[in-house]
Amino acid sequence: MQIDRLIQMIFLLLSHENITAKQLAEELCVSTRTIYRDINILSIAGVPITSQKEYRGGLSLLQGFSLDKSYFTQEEQSLLYRHCRF
Repeated sequence: MQIDRLIQMIFLLLSHENITAKQLAEELCVSTRTIYRDINILSIAGVPITSQKEYRGGLSLLQGFSLDKSYFTQEEQSLLYRHCRF
């Protein structure tokens, strides 16, 4: 389901300083094209994703971005963490 993947992507971005689209695609079992579509959706929703093209570049969240866990119940947080494989 797309919303699950979008949330997992945010958690993956939060747990990595930089991660490539290819790495995200492998982790989430989708194509890199799907990753770029999802990044566009997250950006439109206000999630500040940046990309670096240099050596050791990749995708990352703008420094200082955090996800307020109060949006999720304790049960939802537990389910999210079980589904995210970091």
